[in-house]
Amino acid sequence: MFISFPTKIDLTACEIDCHFANDHQITAVDVVMSERQVVSISQIKAMRHVLHTYGVRCASFSLVGCNHLVVHAEQRQQAQTLR
Repeated sequence: MFISFPTKIDLTACEIDCHFANDHQITAVDVVMSERQVVSISQIKAMRHVLHTYGVRCASFSLVGCNHLVVHAEQRQQAQTLR
């Protein structure tokens, strides 16, 4: 089990949070992105490099926003059109 806190996809914010985590002996961060953000493989590699540089692990990588798996068809359609 890790003690962690959320960080953002933004590389600058991620680096600040990883620096904070390292300074306070927090072993992991939770990478959080909204459903409207687009992430490239190069950005993920850059984030991994930041995590490695500060010796911080990624406890979770989560998509926050609309639930695209909602049971009710009308709500699901609305969630999927927000993209």
